[in-house]
Amino acid sequence: MNLIHRLFSASILGLVFCLSSFGQTFCLQQAEKKPIESLKALNVGSYNVLNLFEDHGHIHHKKKKEFFSVIEDFARPMEETLKTFESLQNEARVILDNDYDVLAVEEVENLEALTAFSEQFLDGKYDSYLIEGNDPRGIDVGFLVRSSLPFQVEQRSHKEETWEDPTQGNKVSKVFSRDLPALIFRTEKKDKPVMIFFGTHFKSKRDRPHDPESRILRKAQVDKASEILRNYEKEFGSDTPIFLAGDFNGEIAHEKE
Repeated sequence: MNLIHRLFSASILGLVFCLSSFGQTFCLQQAEKKPIESLKALNVGSYNVLNLFEDHGHIHHKKKKEFFSVIEDFARPMEETLKTFESLQNEARVILDNDYDVLAVEEVENLEALTAFSEQFLDGKYDSYLIEGNDPRGIDVGFLVRSSLPFQVEQRSHKEETWEDPTQGNKVSKVFSRDLPALIFRTEKKDKPVMIFFGTHFKSKRDRPHDPESRILRKAQVDKASEILRNYEKEFGSDTPIFLAGDFNGEIAHEKE
């Protein structure tokens, strides 16, 4: 009820903005903003898009993909790591058919890849948000936000958060495998948030040294995420709707960590 109450409080005009991409600068007219009064609900979710990479602005193969052995596959050039046109079409269909307003996306290489995906496969209906995270393979957590939503969005990162790893002699290192990014939605820049939307991609179940299925690290990530969410409640009020969506690499209702 608090979310709906705030949604009916204000409206935002459309904006013109410019982007620099691959050596070129271009300006876009944002989609016309919906009146706040027209929003009855927001459809939010999460989608692991599995290795959405880009190569000089290209995010799909120019030619039919051939078979590679495991060794060859590991060493293949960037063009061969790109997804097929058909797989990107299928992923876009999932997003469009579910009519998401706000979507956390996992395993995206960079902002350029996510923006290209939106423009080429989602009809440019979404604004892209992504801050480079900690993953050495470059699979980051980003967001797609429907361009017509009448909100101002602040983006925050928590990739610098640390912990003392008991499996490594309490060595201090970054706790999040990727990041725990947050989008703060407001109707006006200084207003109380309408909602806060976190994205996550917790550590996989691959074994770490002295940490079977990486359960110690994943537990630390869950604990740190909980601490951060509590801090946001203190900052913005316990009545502010807060969502956490993403790839948890575990059964939330059943697994201990």
